[in-house]
Amino acid sequence: MGREDEEARVRDDNDSASTKQSVPVPSYVLVRDNDCQIVREYTPITYETNHVDLLIKCYPEGSMSSKLTHLVSGDEIDLRGPELHPGFDLAGVKEIGMVAGGTGITPMYQLIKYILTQAPHAADTRLSLVYTNAYEVDILLRKELDLLQQHFPSRFKVTYVLDYPPSPQWPGWRGFVGQQVLQESLPSPLRDHEVKILVAGPDGLVKHVAGEKTTFQEQGPLRGLLARLGYHADQVYKF
Repeated sequence: MGREDEEARVRDDNDSASTKQSVPVPSYVLVRDNDCQIVREYTPITYETNHVDLLIKCYPEGSMSSKLTHLVSGDEIDLRGPELHPGFDLAGVKEIGMVAGGTGITPMYQLIKYILTQAPHAADTRLSLVYTNAYEVDILLRKELDLLQQHFPSRFKVTYVLDYPPSPQWPGWRGFVGQQVLQESLPSPLRDHEVKILVAGPDGLVKHVAGEKTTFQEQGPLRGLLARLGYHADQVYKF
């Protein structure tokens, strides 16, 4: 396990046959804390045939995240999956726009990395990501995202948004995510079925951008900024 500021990366090594399978993307795993009978969903940032990498944001008050970030080599965790997110479908999609906040970057990163590096059938798919955080230090996977953007400049564009930029010279957007940054950064809704917008992050951000997600299984009605920009419900998926 590695640690950077308030994040931790947890690797679960497993050589059993159960890990040697076709992994759906984007997928999640269930992590169970047998001490307090808590189960949490996490999206792996890497899922190989013999290991899973989880990116954990450290919250002192969070019983599961606190336990995971204090693991040492050799500790065991109860991990089940992977499972495909319910109702997720990118059939026929040529342009994917993403809006992520905080740890909502994990399903986006999993999908971005897969499409750009492991999916030859999606070689003409273009991706754009709007990634919002409070402070620059909160940006997770920044090195990995910037590297992918450098390697695939015609297919992947990332736009960073900070509530509190470090200086007036900050090159990204500033303030809470608004209609203008989405309009300028995401593919147009007028391209119909060829466009899909994905949203992930804190409940407040998801509600502001796309309307509240009612349950894990139910998307809920499309509202918020994306509705005002003219997107249709079948063009938007909320993680």
